[in-house]
Amino acid sequence: MAGEVFAMAGASKVHGTLALNLESSVDRSLALVRPHGCWRLRLRGRSPIGWRRYAPDLGPNAPKDYVGAPKLVLEVLSDSTEPVDRREKLLSYRRLASLEEYVLVDQNKAWMEAYRRTPAGWVQEVYGSGESVRFTSIDLAVPLAGC
Repeated sequence: MAGEVFAMAGASKVHGTLALNLESSVDRSLALVRPHGCWRLRLRGRSPIGWRRYAPDLGPNAPKDYVGAPKLVLEVLSDSTEPVDRREKLLSYRRLASLEEYVLVDQNKAWMEAYRRTPAGWVQEVYGSGESVRFTSIDLAVPLAGC
């Protein structure tokens, strides 16, 4: 980051499994309404301390320009990444003009936190066990239990 190299441990089995389950759930649901899928993104964003390159856990596939202009980014929280996901990435991603939703997924419980851009600014919605998560940017609802 910013010319510095940081050693990071690989994702835990729980983190990887949750990301894969989420990807499968969204991918299956998207396949019913449009010929897109999910994929891993690589984004460049400006943080309070300079430009950073991020690799979010998940983003839906869409037209070619989506790679540089995502509407939706999902991050699976782990103990080691949560502070960066909640602060640095949230601030950085919100600066992307195309971004409509930034979603944090808890790996330890059935819980998601969605930040959505509205005309009045960013709003937060929290989803728990038994609820369906609505990704408004891609007009899709996915049961939290399916993730």
